[in-house]
Amino acid sequence: MTSLLKEVLMEVLNWLPFFLGQCLFILKRSGLAVRSPLNGMKSKRQYVYQNWDILLIRAVLEFIIVYFPYRHSSLFATYLPKWFNLIPGSWVIVLALGFLSDSLMDWLAGKDKVFGVPVPGFIKETIPQLPAVQQLVADLQVTGKG
Repeated sequence: MTSLLKEVLMEVLNWLPFFLGQCLFILKRSGLAVRSPLNGMKSKRQYVYQNWDILLIRAVLEFIIVYFPYRHSSLFATYLPKWFNLIPGSWVIVLALGFLSDSLMDWLAGKDKVFGVPVPGFIKETIPQLPAVQQLVADLQVTGKG
């Protein structure tokens, strides 16, 4: 096995717990969507199927913004706080980091602005609502303007 192949394999093995942490949060979010009376999701599979593009974009952003700087902190030493290097590199920590990064992305998706900067629309998640809820929201908007 070549040296480059070993490095790539190790990188994938180190990324896998981060990805599993992201998947755990997606499982949590899809479960909440299925149980919520405010939307029309019938299954977790339907949730992932309807939102796969948004979930993929967010997963890539989390990889770029959270995982890569964490894994290769020496490349970003001048930009990262000193305590960042103190975070241990165990698989459990990386799993938690994946879960928390998806949680943070979910929080961002619910905001219009963060520190005065508008949150891009492609980060926001759209879960279809039941027609009755859509009508209620439309009625509230009409009465609010009237």
